[in-house]
Amino acid sequence: MPRTFFQKIKDNIEIILIIAIIIAAIFVGIDYFYDDPFSRTETKILVSQNVKDRSALEVFRENEKLALLFSEAIDTSSFSEKVFDSDSEIAKSYFGEDDAEIQKEWKEKVKVLESEDLPLIHIAIYHKNKDQAKRIGNAVAQVLQTQSEYYTGNIFQNLSLGSEDKNLPRFEIKVIDEPFVKSYFSVWERGAAGFVGGSILGIILVSIFTFLSERRRTKFLR
Repeated sequence: MPRTFFQKIKDNIEIILIIAIIIAAIFVGIDYFYDDPFSRTETKILVSQNVKDRSALEVFRENEKLALLFSEAIDTSSFSEKVFDSDSEIAKSYFGEDDAEIQKEWKEKVKVLESEDLPLIHIAIYHKNKDQAKRIGNAVAQVLQTQSEYYTGNIFQNLSLGSEDKNLPRFEIKVIDEPFVKSYFSVWERGAAGFVGGSILGIILVSIFTFLSERRRTKFLR
């Protein structure tokens, strides 16, 4: 008489548990092998501009445009080079060997997230080394604060910060959120999800293997 489904599971429970434990271990240690898809390092930078003889709404819209301009600048190769140059502790080799590869990886690992109608630059850094990710976040803010004139066309921006000429349009770039690690799932949650997923996978594999074995045996007996 053919064994029931639950009998098959019971007979192969050790195999199912081994598969579940392996999958759980992979989920827990995933960030040691490559960029962790469950977490990222974020920083938020606010752009504010002091413009004379304009309404608050006009100034707000100008700030939005500046934030968009800087967001697009962050994707450029010249900006990434300035980031690498600003902190010698940042491992440039992590992004690749040649310029084309570095720029491609930079765009994939350093992303500007959409901000809803705010003069806010919301940056996400995907890096398996959290210290490196925080360094990159700080370096991005530093480049924007000290070398923004390269991207606005106003070469007098930084020189005019201490000027007495109040008619010169100026803007400030402030870090409102220091780089912090945002994790979507804790280690325990990952482990539990991996164990459950591994158990289901184990049951499926055992069921398929048992079905094929029974089919071969039936053909042999015939």
